[in-house]
Amino acid sequence: MKPWAELLTTLSADGARLPASPDVSAQLLAAVATAFVDLWDGDDDAGIAALTRFVERGLLG
Repeated sequence: MKPWAELLTTLSADGARLPASPDVSAQLLAAVATAFVDLWDGDDDAGIAALTRFVERGLLG
């Protein structure tokens, strides 16, 4: 989680409005990604694109 939390700390310092602290936001990101990977049965590229859009919009608005 540390690399994600560090990245999110930098984004927050640059003005990004995270849904929670960088540490909690990193944990949320990991939980969502893990659950999605377990459930997704479609095309890999489409899944990665959907997850990326979801995380980007969820974390950065």
